[in-house]
Amino acid sequence: YRMFTSRAEHRLHLRQDNADERMIDHARALGLLSPTDLDRLESRVAQTEALWSHLGRLRRDGASLQTWLARPESRLSDILEDHPFLHEFDGELREKAEIRAKYRGYLDRERQRIDRTRGLETFVIPEGVDFSTMIGISSEGREKLARIRPGTVGQASRIAGVSPADVGVLLVELRRRRP
Repeated sequence: YRMFTSRAEHRLHLRQDNADERMIDHARALGLLSPTDLDRLESRVAQTEALWSHLGRLRRDGASLQTWLARPESRLSDILEDHPFLHEFDGELREKAEIRAKYRGYLDRERQRIDRTRGLETFVIPEGVDFSTMIGISSEGREKLARIRPGTVGQASRIAGVSPADVGVLLVELRRRRP
């Protein structure tokens, strides 16, 4: 229902480099892959996790390689000679690990936000709320909320045209107006 990743709530998790990991369970459940392709994909996911695990155990400059790689200037290609085991993993897997390390802090914060958002399913929007008075919600968001009249903030968050920022403003306004 969100056509563009720029409008998706969890866009940091919607990366091209992790699509195989995100979609493997769906592909398996729907029978979209041959057993050979499924085995190959599961092997790639296992290799990715093995590399990530290795990077967590090894240290450089007093930090794990996972932490070291998070630094903007750090690259796996710079330490290939120091850690020959890295040659066991192809360039795509090494790049995936590097991206994961660089985005890790942002992804952790997004994961926390996702967990907090799950509570929105039970956050009731009182009947008769006037969305037009909520400054900070986009015009499109106010229009959609007024027309559809969702019962919970969780429902509001799934309306096309209501952005994550709109949901944030809605939450603040509803909490402020609570008796």
